[in-house]
Amino acid sequence: MKRIQNSYKFFLCAVLLFLSIDNLYSAPLLNLQNNTRQYNVNPHLDYLIDKKGTLTIDDIIKRKSFKVNIRKTPNFGFTKSVIWYRFSIKNVNHSNVQWEMHFEPPGVDFLTLYEVKDSKIIKVYKNGLSVPAYKREVKSHFPIFRLSQPISVTKTYYFRVKSAYANYANIVMIKKESAFNFLLVKLMGSRLVLIFILAIVLYNFILFLSIRDPLYLFYVLYYVLSLNYMMIFEGTMNYQFGLSYKWNWKVLILFGNSSLPFILL
Repeated sequence: MKRIQNSYKFFLCAVLLFLSIDNLYSAPLLNLQNNTRQYNVNPHLDYLIDKKGTLTIDDIIKRKSFKVNIRKTPNFGFTKSVIWYRFSIKNVNHSNVQWEMHFEPPGVDFLTLYEVKDSKIIKVYKNGLSVPAYKREVKSHFPIFRLSQPISVTKTYYFRVKSAYANYANIVMIKKESAFNFLLVKLMGSRLVLIFILAIVLYNFILFLSIRDPLYLFYVLYYVLSLNYMMIFEGTMNYQFGLSYKWNWKVLILFGNSSLPFILL
């Protein structure tokens, strides 16, 4: 009987140790090299779920309950929780190089990046749909942050993410000199999809005018709503209208968030 009890205790301790092992380690440091132009930050992420959304950056810096991200893309689905990401970067180059950090998805409502060194906040960057495009450092519907990483200096960064849409993260670090080509490829992809959908809309509308079958008008409506959904989710609608009409930025955010459920229907 005693042997069974001891075996049970040993098994219970092993399970508890396994469940808490994520809290004992941090994700590996990201070393920036001269010969590499682009880095995937996801393998270097720790994360913390703030269910109430009440934790401040000062609380977060002191927290030791971060978990190491072991997924290719950390994905928390549709959640009301605030997700915090933490990662550390060291520049081992022989020269100071300007870097850009690109965050996906673009359709994040509230996105804040904290730059921390020796537990002190150096700089705060704000982005996401809540920040009008004309107030962003980089005029793009993609959340982009320009960072300075001095030689042999280690900095820790914290992302605070809250979104009404799917809450996941793809974070890429790119040399500023190569960032334009990276962004151009992404823009070309979204523009090709836009042109394709517009061509389908025009084709079905022409068929409706010639055949007078209401089914084609239904197709037109369906693809227009699909296009609207894509533009809201990618932040394109808010970006385009936000640059033209600065006064109605909050109205556009409200429209985008409230109309999405009806579009999905």
